[in-house]
Amino acid sequence: MLRRMWDALPGSTPVKAIEATLILVVVLVVLAFAFEYLGRMLDDGGVIG
Repeated sequence: MLRRMWDALPGSTPVKAIEATLILVVVLVVLAFAFEYLGRMLDDGGVIG
């Protein structure tokens, strides 16, 4: 699966490495914002304990 995604990226190997890094960073940022949003939405504001 990873090999197919790597082969699907356009450009030479260094360009593919930069593209893959940028895609990974974007995915991680979106995931972090999604978790923050869900955390705020699901938090009832109560105190545990």
